[in-house]
Amino acid sequence: MATMDLMRLVGLEPANFLDTGGGITRHLMYRAVRFVLEPAEVKAGLINLYGGINPMVEAARGIIEAVRDLKIKKPLVVKLLGNQQEEAWRLLEGAGIAVVKTVRTEEAAELLARMVER
Repeated sequence: MATMDLMRLVGLEPANFLDTGGGITRHLMYRAVRFVLEPAEVKAGLINLYGGINPMVEAARGIIEAVRDLKIKKPLVVKLLGNQQEEAWRLLEGAGIAVVKTVRTEEAAELLARMVER
């Protein structure tokens, strides 16, 4: 919920919020991206993940597959920290997805706001 507050602070109006809970898988992230980003009224997305034991590489793969399969062209920022984060960052960046690599979610919200302004 704090992510939504941070988005509002930078002038964005969150349309939706989804907490995936534990047990992140490629399929779960694919479905989450589809659910949140597919509606036409949604203009952009911010994915904020922390995975102490969750495989962030699998999360990244699910995000990438959803963006590719669903042909999502909306601005998207992924803030991802945790297990296998460097490999996840490499995969996301290789797919052209903006990645924030710090604990400061504010940076992700600010980056998304700049992307939406373009």
